[in-house]
Amino acid sequence: MQLIRCRNSSMEKREFIELLTKNYCRINSFIFCMVPNETDSEDIMQETTALMWEKFDQYKPETNFVAWALTVAKFKILSYQRDKKRNRIQLDEHVSEMIEATSKARLTNDNTAEKIIALKKCIQKLSRKERNIILLKYSNGLSSDKLADREGISMPTIYRYLSRIYLNLLHCINQNLSPKEL
Repeated sequence: MQLIRCRNSSMEKREFIELLTKNYCRINSFIFCMVPNETDSEDIMQETTALMWEKFDQYKPETNFVAWALTVAKFKILSYQRDKKRNRIQLDEHVSEMIEATSKARLTNDNTAEKIIALKKCIQKLSRKERNIILLKYSNGLSSDKLADREGISMPTIYRYLSRIYLNLLHCINQNLSPKEL
């Protein structure tokens, strides 16, 4: 026998807004990890939010909202990637799946504040040039191709450089968090 979920419409709206507000940064971070272009990731976040609103009656309250939201986001990202095939370096499917799995696992934990503190400390440990590149990329919203042009290096070189910075940050963050916070 299938249980039919009946919820008051205004209660459902309030519940959705509370859950989305509480977890917005996690969902948005996941999307940005998978689609590092800020404009595209913002569009995907909006589309994901709209789809989650439409499908909220399918969400089971006793389950993890973030896991459900990241699944919805994953399908929006896949749709974006399929529709927007570009002449850019594409991540290998296995690498993309690893990033997705790692992001989901980390984002479903409720230790975002500790991670942000660790990230801020780790960014301060970067060289001046590395901090500048991170600032240009994420605070100023420079795309990787514009960043490469500005730095006078090729796209593959900027991708390798960013990848090295990300790995250094990840390693530093992991060292600054206790094992239970990872």
